Amino acid sequence: MNRKLSIIVLAMVFGTVPLSAGATPFSFTAPDTPVPISDQQWSYSVIFANMSGSIEDLNVFVDLDHSWMTDLAIFIEHDGRTVQLFNEHGYVGDDLTDVLFDDEAASYIDAVNPPFGPGSFKPTSLPDPGYSTMLSAFDGMDVFGTWTLSIFDDSVYDQGTLNTFQIAGRTTPVPEPSAIFLVGAGLAGVAGVRRIFRVTKRKSKVP
Repeated sequence: MNRKLSIIVLAMVFGTVPLSAGATPFSFTAPDTPVPISDQQWSYSVIFANMSGSIEDLNVFVDLDHSWMTDLAIFIEHDGRTVQLFNEHGYVGDDLTDVLFDDEAASYIDAVNPPFGPGSFKPTSLPDPGYSTMLSAFDGMDVFGTWTLSIFDDSVYDQGTLNTFQIAGRTTPVPEPSAIFLVGAGLAGVAGVRRIFRVTKRKSKVP
């Protein structure tokens, strides 16, 4: 089922976006879902991405059931950086159904009315103070490591379930330290040869 979901999400991500030269697509699904969303508590789902690569583009897929979406704030965090995806929008509306958060989507999630999805939306345009809402905030970071989806339900009476959390996108290779060293050593070698050549040339002019 996760493989089928990954194929669907990758199709949503790359259906109209060409891969750049050397880009590698990726998709990871949280293994800990479903996760209950309880009143006045934080709920978490975690992905461990076991590959390295510099992020070129990142999208986040969320499917959840909740009877009062205005109770919820949703965040994604990786390596100390946090982006807010959703911020208490929808009043009495229900659910995020197969929603892909994508900076390149046509509409913000808070520009439409619930039920939300299926489809692609930009993250909220009305974040809590201090939070970015652009997934491009992760561009250039290594995809490797822990990705955490955090959901806060700030009220009582209405509860729900996170059904699916997935990240998908594309990366470019992260240079290996040895490769960086070799490039640096090569440049230093070239500089040394040029210096020797200049010194030899000057000496040849001395009578």
